[in-house]
Amino acid sequence: MDGQVISGISGTLSRIFDRKSGTHEHGEWSIQNGELVDDAGDAIKIQFKDRPEVPESMKGSYIAIASNTTDKGTHGVKVYDDEYPQGTVTRKLRVTRSASCAAVANPSDPPQTMHDEPFQEPVVDPEPEYYPDMHEAPEPVSEPVKSQEIHTAPDGVAVTGITYREVRQKHEYEPVTVELHMSIEPNTKLSSAWKYAEQAADAMLKHSTGR
Repeated sequence: MDGQVISGISGTLSRIFDRKSGTHEHGEWSIQNGELVDDAGDAIKIQFKDRPEVPESMKGSYIAIASNTTDKGTHGVKVYDDEYPQGTVTRKLRVTRSASCAAVANPSDPPQTMHDEPFQEPVVDPEPEYYPDMHEAPEPVSEPVKSQEIHTAPDGVAVTGITYREVRQKHEYEPVTVELHMSIEPNTKLSSAWKYAEQAADAMLKHSTGR
């Protein structure tokens, strides 16, 4: 029935024509005709009145059109008998600015199957172990051990004591002399004992002072 308001309609926008617009005594006006194929497969002529242009790119889209209900009633989509051109009557659905119109998913399309991809653990480089000081400590450098002279006491000579005499040098003590006490058996060459005493005392002095 002409003027009957419906809650809404959905279907595929099969045709859309150019939008016509102008100005009359009540202000600006616009009309854009199209065709909608509903879920039953019936083609329904549709007219968008005083609305933004429906782009050509929406042709073939599945759209949903719904009326808007307020405390003043339901408005937006109604049956309209178009008597243009004169002498003809074409049943249409008129969609005004009160209605909502949007492209939605077609319920007849098969649902898309979601394939879960295998989960892969992210590869994370192992973190280096933490040390308070990340700088590697230099390896200790071992100084070459100075070879110590070995002097063997000759037969009949034995060392009975060693005395270091120190002299104070500012704030340090530095050994400067070494006394070597020996016992010499009878019939022992004194020259051999004396030579050994010099060599042993000199070696001990060098070892104690590091010189």
